[in-house]
Formats: sequence, structure tokens, C-alpha cells
Amino acid sequence: MKFVTMALVVCLGIAFAPGAAFAQKKRPAAEGRACLTAGQTCSTECNKAGYCIRMVCSAGKWKKRAIGCVGTLCPPAC
Repeated sequence: MKFVTMALVVCLGIAFAPGAAFAQKKRPAAEGRACLTAGQTCSTECNKAGYCIRMVCSAGKWKKRAIGCVGTLCPPAC
């Protein structure tokens, strides 16, 4: 009985967990693509709240910045 209860709890936990918890984290669409001007910025993967991932051109490739941006503080889209 204890095994059945434990299995039921695990199954329910998996069923109600957010899908992103088990999915591999996606890289931003622009990350790794070529860019021209070092230090140039753009934003990608904006959500409904207006929060975006800020990307910066470094060594000819777009790289994700540690700090994102919100709304009008975001650079143009990538």
C-alpha cells in the first residue's frame, strides 16, 4: 500500500509540474548567430510583461547578457 501511495504522489507531481521544469533550457534565438559591430545590443524572447533578454555583440557573435531589460529600456529586436 505504501508503494502505491508513493507512486501516486510521484505521478501527480509530474503531471502538475510546469513543462519547463523538465524541458532543456532554450537558448535565445540570436545567441551564436553572427553580428557585425562589437558592443551592439538587441533584445529577444520578450514575454507578455515586456521583459526581454538583452543580447550583445562580442567577438562577432551574439551573446546573452546577465541582465535583461523591460519595455522601452530594451534595444531594438534582434
